[in-house]
Amino acid sequence: MTKIFFPLVVVSLVLFSLFGNGCLDYDNGKYTETESDTVQVKAFLTLALDSVGTRYKADTLLPTDSVIFIAVVEPTKSIRMRDYYWELDSTRMGSEFSFKTAIKEAGHHIIQFVLLDRFGDTLSDTLHLWISSPPILDNVHFIPINKAQGVDPLSGISFAWNATDSDPNSQISYHFSIYDNESLYVDTILHQPYFECFKTLPLSKKFYWNVKAYDEFSMVAKNAIHSTFYTQGIQSGSGIEAMVTSGGTEALSGLRSSLRTKEGTVISTSEIANDLKTGHFHFSPLTRGDYELFIYNELYPDYQLDTVSFTLFPGSVLDLDTLVLKDALPPRVKPMGSESDSLPFADTVLFRINDEGLPLSRENISVSYNGVSYSNWTFQRDTLRIFFSAGTSPLWQPLVLKITDKSLNSFKHTYYLSPASLFIRSLSDTTLNSSFSSLSIPIRNIAPNLTPERFFWDINADGLW
Repeated sequence: MTKIFFPLVVVSLVLFSLFGNGCLDYDNGKYTETESDTVQVKAFLTLALDSVGTRYKADTLLPTDSVIFIAVVEPTKSIRMRDYYWELDSTRMGSEFSFKTAIKEAGHHIIQFVLLDRFGDTLSDTLHLWISSPPILDNVHFIPINKAQGVDPLSGISFAWNATDSDPNSQISYHFSIYDNESLYVDTILHQPYFECFKTLPLSKKFYWNVKAYDEFSMVAKNAIHSTFYTQGIQSGSGIEAMVTSGGTEALSGLRSSLRTKEGTVISTSEIANDLKTGHFHFSPLTRGDYELFIYNELYPDYQLDTVSFTLFPGSVLDLDTLVLKDALPPRVKPMGSESDSLPFADTVLFRINDEGLPLSRENISVSYNGVSYSNWTFQRDTLRIFFSAGTSPLWQPLVLKITDKSLNSFKHTYYLSPASLFIRSLSDTTLNSSFSSLSIPIRNIAPNLTPERFFWDINADGLW
């Protein structure tokens, strides 16, 4: 019995040793109490990695800001881990306990730190980050609607609009203004998308109101509200609005207007409020009916506009939008002392230039002579003077003028300048020898590079050669 029992005891000890190692010891066969402690991970974000840097679980940043992500493992980072990493919106982005980065994409982002311990358990912590983007201002739906008529300024005017931001905690502010072509009536900053105007505004006039939106980072909305409204008139009186352009601001001082009824009754300009210097026309009060408006430029008559006909209804202001006086007439040029394109040679050739648009200058004129740009000329008031020296060509030379006015209307024409003198000229000291057998007529060749081959003489000036 003893021989049989002893081997069984030995086998049992060996098996116990094997199973004991397999169940209780993963690494060194030793079990410690620290392995039973609860492990936690915490994630933070901060803008400065120093002792005074505040740590956050959520924040709002600009696309240009840098952010530092920090992971804290408790009780210690020395625990055995299979893996750890950061995720941005479920996409892996880093494998350090702390690192610095910048997130450019606007909107709400979820940042998560993930740790896998040696047992395969997953530990994580989550951060929320909003990358600021400009607010979105609805520039389609607002009140009063664009070009609203008959707005009563005496009972107060309500303005309302809407704006949104990707960050629900963002504070949106609004720059709100009301003005006309002469005055600014309201200019204020609001923190709500509405405004009640109790300021007395003139009647029968066109007004502008604007809204711009921006957040606490001064990021301005891409869209803005630019709208208009018209105040009601006195006792159903009507009015007319128009903006007029005429060759830029320097030509506005010459604008004049004539307003008459369809029956031909002229309305005196003393009854019409207008500001010609800014190109803004406002006529009120006017009664219901058909009218004709003629606008012209007294200083620069080349700027012209056809007569505008319109009908006014009670209590409304008619906006004719922008009326453009166009200069469609090119400069008019005439050579002085000649009625044709063939000009006699002279040391100074004169041209009269007539243009009733904005004044011309040297930059508006180009001259070419015999195919080459020519600069020996002056322009003063309406006279072009071109200076020439004695020429040596026996041919008529082309003289090309091109004048382009301030409205880009062009005049271009070719004139022909006669030769300065004949190539071969006979001199006055003609002699006849005593035997009358020969006649000596001296000549001068002003073109030494040319050699005459034949001569023709007209002795009696009778046209016979």
